[in-house]
Amino acid sequence: MALDKKQNWLRQLFVDPSCQRAGIGRRLLDDAKQEMPQGFWLRTTANNLNARQFYEKAGLRFDGLSLYERYQREIAIFRWP
Repeated sequence: MALDKKQNWLRQLFVDPSCQRAGIGRRLLDDAKQEMPQGFWLRTTANNLNARQFYEKAGLRFDGLSLYERYQREIAIFRWP
């Protein structure tokens, strides 16, 4: 997990695929919520449906799609709270 507290940005949250669905991602997300209680935003690739479902199930709000110009990919943006 990588946080940018100045920008209220959860930059990275990765769980090894072999360890997914064991509650690790949820615990990391809970840690991010504690570290940035004022709220934060994050992004993931738009086609990463597993991540998008995870964030929505965890209570983050989908805030729309955008183009990530550096890589010319569509991204999904989420916010908490």
